[in-house]
Amino acid sequence: MEQVLIIGHGYAGRRFLTALRYLRREGLPVDVVGVVDIRPDHLPADLPCYLDLDTALRELRPTVVCVTVNEAAHAEVFRALGRLDRVLVLAEKPLVADQRDEESVVASLRQHMFSMNLVERFSPMVTRCREWMRAEGPWTVTRTEAFWGKHRIGDARPTMGVLSELIHALDLIGHVFGADKPEIIRSSGVLSDLSPYATDVLDSLDVIALNGDAPMLLHTSFSWPARMRLVTTLLWSERSGIHRVELELDTPHWDCDRLEIKSITPDGRWTTVLRDSTEVMALPTEIRGVGKVVEFVRASLYGWWERSDGADLVDLAAAARLQDTLTRIGDSVEGGLLEARYRRA
Repeated sequence: MEQVLIIGHGYAGRRFLTALRYLRREGLPVDVVGVVDIRPDHLPADLPCYLDLDTALRELRPTVVCVTVNEAAHAEVFRALGRLDRVLVLAEKPLVADQRDEESVVASLRQHMFSMNLVERFSPMVTRCREWMRAEGPWTVTRTEAFWGKHRIGDARPTMGVLSELIHALDLIGHVFGADKPEIIRSSGVLSDLSPYATDVLDSLDVIALNGDAPMLLHTSFSWPARMRLVTTLLWSERSGIHRVELELDTPHWDCDRLEIKSITPDGRWTTVLRDSTEVMALPTEIRGVGKVVEFVRASLYGWWERSDGADLVDLAAAARLQDTLTRIGDSVEGGLLEARYRRA
């Protein structure tokens, strides 16, 4: 039986707890043995609770650890896990909020199996898209665009800014379309006081990059009025010509995902060749909205038991590569920053 400790019992931690309890009812040998949170009012009433991480680790001796604290606290938590014998670490993204912490964090985690929750990988629509591309290919990617936004103005949680949101689009584009290490050409963004913790948080960002010789245009925003997660890619093959792939995720609700693939004729006409979607109401009632989290945890546990990272998991090396891409984007935006003030005294 895996002994699971959840570190952080905010929104993400509660989602993990729901997913783990569902998998336990399914018959998987997992037992949540405790929760750590520095905020007493966030601790659940029905589990052993701790305010101090070291005490929880020493007393509970977990074999699986879920790190769901804010990204600002990742480095401190990961370094504490470095003192444990080998465990499975399930973590929210990104690896660290500050690039200067990456080297020490990677060293602390290297002895463990690490799996980062880039949850959109576990959409049935992403799986369907990859299967279609394999069956109908080979394809050459000729263009990719992504929009990843949501409302975070005034959000009480500390944030490193939209780089923590952009990681989802970057990962999907790499996972589905092979752009594992895009060349960053230039970026521009907006610094603002959207967060009560700082007056200079990066709240929106535009990135121009190259995947080989194919342009990538990426936009992400924390000032958008609603959640919007969209990736569109143009593919070409000598046999099939031009196709457009559209992936829309978590719209209008969590786990409501859509895939559309269209063929485009030389004169610009298009025909839908595949349309599919997932409907959150099709999931069991208790996991509606956390279906992809359930599948992430399930895949990570099976990888742990089989001593294999699995093709769909983001291991430590992949997480570090994504972190390096975020750093290169952050470095490229320094000369193209605007400022916005939402709170004016």
